[in-house]
Amino acid sequence: MNYEIKISRVISFPTTPEQVSKGLLAYIACVLNDHIHLSGLTLRRTAAGELRIVFPARRDKRGKRHYYFHPCDDVTRKEIEYQIFAALSLDSQNQEQSRKRA
Repeated sequence: MNYEIKISRVISFPTTPEQVSKGLLAYIACVLNDHIHLSGLTLRRTAAGELRIVFPARRDKRGKRHYYFHPCDDVTRKEIEYQIFAALSLDSQNQEQSRKRA
């Protein structure tokens, strides 16, 4: 099945200076393909300085993450990330890195 991903109505919510110092830059909400509202995403800066969109998850007693929802493959993740970065007017270098990451 081949389909297009469309991310719209991207909203970012601020974080505290303490959260920013730990790499959490913003909380994100958006709409997927005009039909599904996604919230609980976060914009984070990695230790290497790259920007990433992280999908919401809970941790079990053993520390394993269980995602509430997430892309099924890396191509989809990159496209979602790219469109969110564009909507937030993040620099094109981060957008291109998002698409190229393997």
